[in-house]
Amino acid sequence: MRMSLRNTIRRTADLRREVIEREAILYGPLLEDVMFLRRRGFILHAEGKRVRLGNRLVSRSTLHDIAARERRLIRNARGDR
Repeated sequence: MRMSLRNTIRRTADLRREVIEREAILYGPLLEDVMFLRRRGFILHAEGKRVRLGNRLVSRSTLHDIAARERRLIRNARGDR
């Protein structure tokens, strides 16, 4: 039983690592923005050179702008400047 749990945990960690590696290839330098927006509840995935954000197909630069805006909104809500 104990060994099975260890194997399950190890396999889960391996799968997470594989997903992160795949997404790093898909999103490149935007990976941090993608992960941030997903944590904020946005649904997004790559479609060729563009990214589907909810029901909108946006350019990668627009995605970066949206993530920057969300970060500003969070800072302003907390009172940080």
